[in-house]
Amino acid sequence: MPRRWRGIVASALLLTASGVGASGLAGCGSDDEAASVEVLSTLRPTKAMVARDAGIAFPPSTDGFRAARVGGDLHVSFTIDADDADAFDERSGLHLAAGKRVITHSSPLWELNPSGEISGGASADSAVRRTVEVVTPAVDTDPLQVRLVISPAPSE
Repeated sequence: MPRRWRGIVASALLLTASGVGASGLAGCGSDDEAASVEVLSTLRPTKAMVARDAGIAFPPSTDGFRAARVGGDLHVSFTIDADDADAFDERSGLHLAAGKRVITHSSPLWELNPSGEISGGASADSAVRRTVEVVTPAVDTDPLQVRLVISPAPSE
């Protein structure tokens, strides 16, 4: 085997062994029910798809919407004004609890341990599981950071 191919083959084997595989890199879904949810199977999910498929009610102050596919999950980050936090929680049906950590991993979109107060909650329906943290920054004038993980719903 030519020397230049050894690195490519080794990388492919590592990705396959780690469970990432080609589908995790390309953002492709499987044939199960959760893959029929567009937001989990598209390469470029939009805010409208997240709202529709995950039941997230984005307030007018939403800014900086970013999404990244990580394995079979979708990580989403955006900011909202502090005045919109309660309505966001209620309209999205999140049931956030102050001081509750529900996202215990880093992401391409956020750090693991942000500075500020965290409120978190998780819920699921027949298609998706939503895990949400809202980070209130130490500076009162800064917007709140919302960290959202959308995953296939757990099978029963």
